[in-house]
Amino acid sequence: LRCAGTLFAATTGLRRNELRQIRRGDVDLERSAWRARSEWTKNRRAVMLPLMPWTIEQLGEYLTHCPRPASASLFDAIPSNRTLRSDLRSAGIEAVTPDGKVDLHALARYTLARWLATERVPLTVAQRLMRHRSPELTANVYTQFYFGDLQKAIERLRRES
Repeated sequence: LRCAGTLFAATTGLRRNELRQIRRGDVDLERSAWRARSEWTKNRRAVMLPLMPWTIEQLGEYLTHCPRPASASLFDAIPSNRTLRSDLRSAGIEAVTPDGKVDLHALARYTLARWLATERVPLTVAQRLMRHRSPELTANVYTQFYFGDLQKAIERLRRES
């Protein structure tokens, strides 16, 4: 249960400030969606976005153990970056990457972008899910590819030709 906020952030791309402000009423498990309210989003646009099935399952379990009214914060606490790094070390995950230290922002934003790219979600759809103003930000900053990704792309071309 301690990781509920981190898991939600990683599968929605919520920024730390947004994660602090999301309320129980912003999540609709029946519709498998969550609402980003205009007053707390960086781009000042309200939007309803879908939730991953895995997120719905985990969030349902969390809310069973930690029920709350619609106006209450969705999460009791948002882990500090120090806590996040400690959790990663406990899980055997290196908390410092070649690109820098891992923090909640990087975990949430880069993880979602990578999952979307790996699943070949069209760039404009990924842009909307990440709530970016331009596809360039999504493609050039948050979507990172590694040698293995490039290798798999070439292998697919070989099979299809």
